[in-house]
Amino acid sequence: MDRDAYLATLHEENARFAAAAAAAARQQHGWRPRVPGCPEWDLADLVWHLGEVQHFWGWLVRTSATSPAGHPAPARPATSRCWTGPQSGPAS
Repeated sequence: MDRDAYLATLHEENARFAAAAAAAARQQHGWRPRVPGCPEWDLADLVWHLGEVQHFWGWLVRTSATSPAGHPAPARPATSRCWTGPQSGPAS
């Protein structure tokens, strides 16, 4: 898969995840229902985790880093809902 196709797929899958998370939050009346595959996590934790992963890989690509040593970990705000879109933006 070439770079453009990969990024397009990443954007599509990210949008699907964000829509599914938002729908689950609406159906369950909030971001606190447990995630069946990770019972110690709630929906907000799962969304935050995906955001952290995207933040890390976006930083790695943008900076051409060869080690995670300098990665500035994002601070988790008190209300971290669907934080997925900006992190899956252009890698260049």
